Amino acid sequence: MIRRPPRSTLSSSSAASDVYKRQGCTILFLFFSADLCAKHKTKKMADREIWCDVMYRMAAPVLSNISEGKLQKNMQLELSPTWDGRDRRVSYMECFGRLMAGLAPWLSLPDDDTAEGIQRKQLRTWALQGYKNAVDPLSPDYLLWSENFQTLVDAAYIAESFIRGYNSLWMPLDEVTKERYINQFVALRRINPLYTNWLLFSSTIETFLHKVGAKADYYRIDSALRKISEWYIGDGWYSDGPSFAFDYYNSFVIHPMLSLIHISEPTRRTPISYAVFCLKKKKILKNIHKMHLNIIKLN
Repeated sequence: MIRRPPRSTLSSSSAASDVYKRQGCTILFLFFSADLCAKHKTKKMADREIWCDVMYRMAAPVLSNISEGKLQKNMQLELSPTWDGRDRRVSYMECFGRLMAGLAPWLSLPDDDTAEGIQRKQLRTWALQGYKNAVDPLSPDYLLWSENFQTLVDAAYIAESFIRGYNSLWMPLDEVTKERYINQFVALRRINPLYTNWLLFSSTIETFLHKVGAKADYYRIDSALRKISEWYIGDGWYSDGPSFAFDYYNSFVIHPMLSLIHISEPTRRTPISYAVFCLKKKKILKNIHKMHLNIIKLN
């Protein structure tokens, strides 16, 4: 059973939700780690084998079920007593989208006959059918694409997975499924992102639309990039909105999605590699730092 506390709302952030997520991930990791330690005593396992085994056992229950249209039937949810009443079905999109965003680069590796390669191929096969079911109105696992502003967040992770695994996860999909995703992503423009890291959710979706040749809203991309840059405070940290928050959203949302948008280069008139972008940004930040030091000296 999965206990879900209230998520952040349009006007407030749920600290309980963040604590729950950290504790849940820690407990899950410790559970798998303890089991793997027991395995390690009987069989010598390389680090890569251990991590691939963890990934497979975390992903297989989700992907095997959604490929058969049984995820929402078998994944039971236990809600917190303080749940705010929003449609809980968005949890299934959260589960599938965030899982695929993390797995996409690994699933994009070439097939081979190793134990890892066999697992990877199986997960990718399940995932491709899962993607199809997620936007098929006739599937029991059709995800919650409407009626909930949280959908913007978790749909962005699905878009992120397509960008990360474009050739392996997006290109093999049939044309009907691709059109359904494009239509659903475009329809999410009805949701205005919060004035926080949420700006990157809408811009990631628009970046994906640009990548597939659909009509993207470049203002959403440009404005998000400018605002996130303004929120940079130094040492790799970005303020999550006007107020600084010392939490994991820098590593979980801001850096991955910001980098992905820049790599995809949806708004650059002159092509530029990401490495060149990083060097230019470093130079700009260095100049800003010098300027701040000069201001301090003058004062």
